[in-house]
Amino acid sequence: MKRIISNFFINLVVVLILIYLFNLGEAKSVLNIVLFSAIFTILGFTLRPILQIISLPITVLTFGIFLFLVNAFIVYIADIFTIGFNISGFLNNLIVSIVLFIVSFIVNKYRLKIKIEKINKTV
Repeated sequence: MKRIISNFFINLVVVLILIYLFNLGEAKSVLNIVLFSAIFTILGFTLRPILQIISLPITVLTFGIFLFLVNAFIVYIADIFTIGFNISGFLNNLIVSIVLFIVSFIVNKYRLKIKIEKINKTV
């Protein structure tokens, strides 16, 4: 549960920055971005693993690059389900998905490092 909540807040901050600072889309209010982040987080934990399994052969052939398209598709689906929020164009969807992936990867790597340090302290 902690992981879902932390991913939600990571997604929220990243999308806020991408929408308002880099102008990669439009949102009528911050509440729409919160809703988008919630939908994206839920889809990330439910739909992404299914799509990754289905696309495994092409992912292996492209050395993992196809996963960025899977993530862009999930961003697109979350965009469709969110009223008052729009990321215009496939390239912007791809940019948002790549930035979300990179930031999540860095945070999860840091989280794992802290967990390992806690385990080493108790041993």
